[in-house]
Amino acid sequence: MSRRRNQRDRQPLIVSLLSSDSQLFRVSEPVARRSGVISSALEDIGARDPIPLLNVPAAVLKKVGILAPLRLC
Repeated sequence: MSRRRNQRDRQPLIVSLLSSDSQLFRVSEPVARRSGVISSALEDIGARDPIPLLNVPAAVLKKVGILAPLRLC
């Protein structure tokens, strides 16, 4: 039972997303994996470094933030 409690208490991994205009956003991994592009990037390069979104400006990520809990760094 304590094993289940430990899994439940764990904080989700935070993924950093780098917009095309160099603004950094932080989002939980489960939310980030909702995007096929970001999910593929996580598989390819992992979550240690920020994932560059070369064609996505910060204004778009902020609008997406209304639908998903994004946090600006």
